[in-house]
Amino acid sequence: MVMSLAMAALPRATWRVLNGVVVCALLCSTAFVPQIAHGLGTDVNAATGAPPNAIFVFGDSYLDTGNHNKSAVFNRPWLAPYGVTYPGTPAGRFSDGRVFADVFANALQMMSPIAYELRFSDPNAPKHGMNFAVGGSGVFNPYGMLNLGGQIDQLESLIDIVYPKAFLQYSVVLVGIHGNDYGAYLAKGNPVSGIPVFQRLVVGEMVYQLERLNKLGFKTFYINNIQPIGCLPSSTRPEFNECSEDTDAIMSVGHNDLLVAAVAKLTQRLPEATFRILDLYSAFTAVLRDPAKYGISTEPLMPCCLGAGNATRSCGEFGRHGKPMFTVCKNPAKSFFWDTNHPSQAGWIAVTKVLFPDADLEPLSSTQHRQG
Repeated sequence: MVMSLAMAALPRATWRVLNGVVVCALLCSTAFVPQIAHGLGTDVNAATGAPPNAIFVFGDSYLDTGNHNKSAVFNRPWLAPYGVTYPGTPAGRFSDGRVFADVFANALQMMSPIAYELRFSDPNAPKHGMNFAVGGSGVFNPYGMLNLGGQIDQLESLIDIVYPKAFLQYSVVLVGIHGNDYGAYLAKGNPVSGIPVFQRLVVGEMVYQLERLNKLGFKTFYINNIQPIGCLPSSTRPEFNECSEDTDAIMSVGHNDLLVAAVAKLTQRLPEATFRILDLYSAFTAVLRDPAKYGISTEPLMPCCLGAGNATRSCGEFGRHGKPMFTVCKNPAKSFFWDTNHPSQAGWIAVTKVLFPDADLEPLSSTQHRQG
């Protein structure tokens, strides 16, 4: 069954605060647009009352700012045309420009932390935190990339060498796992009927890793839920005009409901910490339903960079003699999606405007990072 975005109705949803955790209780496949107004420009650390001083990022390609293997054969974030908007050359981001980790930091009036693999390029950068996210990652090991636990292992190796434990309690954690575990699960031939049980394993492992981070000293957490996977171009091709309601119901909504419940329980066990769920599902839905409001074209499901053969080829894939096996739209700033799985910089800015409606994101229209 396929749902047209134009015909979809926004159901009611309930916001509640549970001992410091801000959650949206999803009542069906689309949800109330969240009004999260806790950007770090005005926020304080829950335990210390002090403004946060750094961001530490863990997750996958929606957050990766340069940790992905340059020799990897899929999605090719180190090759043109990735990075065409920012910084003007491929830089390891799965976008034409900035990814969510960058825009999130900007919304919080902080520096986007340097990627772990690039940490030696700027000796002063680690004071702003560090980004350990890797494209293709998950809580398990879906595509052979370093998983969430392995990324936390990398941070642990830096404690007392680069980061005193006391530094971490004044810092912010951003965690985002956006569906690679589920894609790999199905690609291995596992039945769709097994997804609900597998989702419990995924969310359970996420909670375990959040507890690890808390034990390291972190007190302030932002956790992404999963975007509407049925609206990704990889789910809507070749027409790119309707979202798959079935995919969302199976993949996204089930995960997000479990995440809300699990984080609520986690907060009860760890009352000294603050956990906020960033509702990407609602934010994506809001932008896709009213793209013009956010400066996006009237065909928001169409990716800007599209592989040849109805996307059987990949953005960034080159054939013999260096011939591009993809096409790129004239204006990425008008496209919500960059490729078949990832938003453009403009898409991420639109999503972040929904999540943080009071944030000043205008500096991102230039080629400069916020300088703190």
